[in-house]
Amino acid sequence: MQDQVIEIFAQLTGRDASEITPETRLDEDLELKSLDKFALLAMLEGALGKAPDPNEADPWNTVAEWIAFYGA
Repeated sequence: MQDQVIEIFAQLTGRDASEITPETRLDEDLELKSLDKFALLAMLEGALGKAPDPNEADPWNTVAEWIAFYGA
């Protein structure tokens, strides 16, 4: 599951998946903005069948927090 989540972050940001680790920070490293995070939620739900509530996920700032939601 970790690889799938990282691949979605890579698709969203246009980065190579090898550049993204669980420690990668959304704001500082990937420079995601609010609208990007909504796109991320939609992509994750489409690919993995579920997405966290936007209010729950709002404070998450590392890829690891998103991976943990999917139980990986």
